[in-house]
Amino acid sequence: MTNATELAWTETLTPHIVTTQSHTKTLKDIQQDIESTIDKAISFLPHNIEADSLYMLFEWLSATSTLNIVITDSTKSHDAPITTRCICKGIQKKGSLKSDDNDINTDQIEMIKLGIKDYLTTCAGFMQFSLVAAFHHGDRSTSELL
Repeated sequence: MTNATELAWTETLTPHIVTTQSHTKTLKDIQQDIESTIDKAISFLPHNIEADSLYMLFEWLSATSTLNIVITDSTKSHDAPITTRCICKGIQKKGSLKSDDNDINTDQIEMIKLGIKDYLTTCAGFMQFSLVAAFHHGDRSTSELL
């Protein structure tokens, strides 16, 4: 995946969270930044996979327009040590993404979920691991398989 602009990453160690901020506002650009975030999370998989790892869980936090990616167990209660995070600053105030082709606002949660699902179907790095992709935007117990 080639991104027009490189994302800057910061790292905190306790807890271990790798974070970037996306300032883009169009659906195409935010999708590229989310794909870069997925690629970053995949780069940590060799360090994040544990004996009980089952899910690569994509958590969308609407209040802060943030995507968290965690590796977790079957109960979704024991997370691997490294979390990858993309804070979508460009859409925080609007609450929706602007389509590239016209100015129609789309439902950000569904568009982000669909974008993640589409990207994972061709992501060689993800396919190297036996993980199940899941998405939620509220409570982990309501996550959906991608």
